[in-house]
Amino acid sequence: MKRIILLLCLCTCFMLMNGCLTAERYSFTFDYDTGRVEMIYHDIRSQKGSENDYSVEKDWEYLKELIVDTKPEYDPDVAEEIAKELFEEGGVLSGRRILRIKCPKCFPSKAAIFSMFHDSQEWRFEIINDELLLFISAGKKIVSTNAKIVKTKSNQILVWPKDEKKIEFVAREGGLFGGVSLLPYYQKEKDALKRDKGK
Repeated sequence: MKRIILLLCLCTCFMLMNGCLTAERYSFTFDYDTGRVEMIYHDIRSQKGSENDYSVEKDWEYLKELIVDTKPEYDPDVAEEIAKELFEEGGVLSGRRILRIKCPKCFPSKAAIFSMFHDSQEWRFEIINDELLLFISAGKKIVSTNAKIVKTKSNQILVWPKDEKKIEFVAREGGLFGGVSLLPYYQKEKDALKRDKGK
């Protein structure tokens, strides 16, 4: 079945286009040996932001425009796009993006690699005493990770040892999650493609 390709140009890991599109959960996996990066945005929805001409349809149209955008977001000598797709899973619309860092060892640190893909105001990666640390506000909930978690009243700190080759975490926004699911628009588009293919 043909899937719709999507370039998920996220301003932060949960927000796109001035807060019009949100994702309930974000998954990040990085393999240092292969350079493979996988980001999954689970349950993508449209949510009213600060713009005056907001509509769910416009958000869907914006995503479809990104489908045909072939301009690389990162320097192709540094990061290679492998796959981008929208898919239906568990009754919601999700998006997956896979890239390959061509030379992970060429970066000054693992923190520098991860900072490429994450807004520094939402996710702060640092190397301290040879350990990789990710600082996340207490407003986000860590669903799963292979890191050690240190929690304070205002922050959560994920800690990976120096020799860790695989970095994994799944996080979601705390509190209520609103907005309008874009799954019906995806299903309609997919059905139309299926009908066209059958002609």
